[in-house]
Amino acid sequence: MIISPRKPYCFVKIVIMIIGLSAVLLLPNISTQNIMPVIVNNLLPTSLQGIVIISIIGVIMTSIDSSLLAYGVSFTEDILKPFSANKKSFNSLLYSRISIVICGFLAILITVIPHQYNFMKIIFWTSMIGSPIVFPLLVGILGIKTDKKSLIVGIISGVVVL
Repeated sequence: MIISPRKPYCFVKIVIMIIGLSAVLLLPNISTQNIMPVIVNNLLPTSLQGIVIISIIGVIMTSIDSSLLAYGVSFTEDILKPFSANKKSFNSLLYSRISIVICGFLAILITVIPHQYNFMKIIFWTSMIGSPIVFPLLVGILGIKTDKKSLIVGIISGVVVL
């Protein structure tokens, strides 16, 4: 029997759907943003609470870190490096690290400004800050040769789409 890689994802989606529907039935007065914390605090035993919280934090961290890494490398290689005067002595690792820190700091600032700390907002804004580089990145992946003006137009169009 051939095991499809999509089967575990279907199982996870079904489990998440069952958790959400159970919460609506068991606790009808809860807002949708508070379903998971209430389920973890009220319905799970203490030993499972820690495992669930650690798992959620792990998912959040991997999502944020992959978005930040993609942004940092793309920004450095596709935007900074073409504009540098000396490409041989260009320190890609240093500039990638600096852009990752700046992007992460901006994402945290944007999410903290309103009134609450919401990790989903951090993930959302981290992804959105990287959107100005999507058009130049796609052009580079497709192998289309462009000049610097086209690169700037692509960045501006990414900001407009944002």
